Amino acid sequence: MGDETTKRTKDHLIKALQEVTDDNIESVKERDDTLHGLVAVRDAIRGGQIVVRVYNKAKFHAKLNLMRAQNSSRVDFATVGSSNFTNPGLTQNVELNSFITDPIHIKKLNEWYDARWEEASEVKAELLHTIERHLKKYPPFTEFCDTARYLYTQLQNAGFEDIEQIDSRRKVNREEVIERFSPCYNGKSPKNVVPVQTLITTDVLAEGLNLQDASIIINYDLHWNPVRLMQRIGRLDRRLDPENEL
Repeated sequence: MGDETTKRTKDHLIKALQEVTDDNIESVKERDDTLHGLVAVRDAIRGGQIVVRVYNKAKFHAKLNLMRAQNSSRVDFATVGSSNFTNPGLTQNVELNSFITDPIHIKKLNEWYDARWEEASEVKAELLHTIERHLKKYPPFTEFCDTARYLYTQLQNAGFEDIEQIDSRRKVNREEVIERFSPCYNGKSPKNVVPVQTLITTDVLAEGLNLQDASIIINYDLHWNPVRLMQRIGRLDRRLDPENEL
């Protein structure tokens, strides 16, 4: 973001990135409760095999991969270009990259990189803190999951029928539940699904989903970030057919 962004904007962007990262890691947990890969990343950071810094001195958009000669390669090499250092970025996407093996150019790139590295800030402690939260027995959103499950139980005990509940830890087919709750706006006939009349959910359903069959949204809690509330309300305000009444 560099020095062109105000501190307030930076704080909001960093908070948003943290939330996206948390949601992404928790979604992986649904497929792998033990998060073997994250444990290995944590151990590699602790042991110094992975070293991470954040460059915040100026706007930064350089992409440079420096590879030191090892058993699999007899020479140092580098890639400079548009690719992210991911499998799709390096092998599948249409990217523009230069593959460099010339020792003089490699030396210059190393000097440039070392200078940027020295200017960057340490984030090891913060990164490990984020990872450790997700490796605990309970996820960082336990209170929200527990609240949703409490409400689900209480409404069932009160006699509510056709009710479902979704959170980041509950093993249910989300797509099926969403189609049962909002069939019309998800391309299903209400006659062909078992209806869900009341849906209790955490913010795992707060973005990118069509829940327009609903007529009422109740915020049991009020998030500190108004954008999060707008995202929730937006699930009910993205009509595909302006003639349909909610």
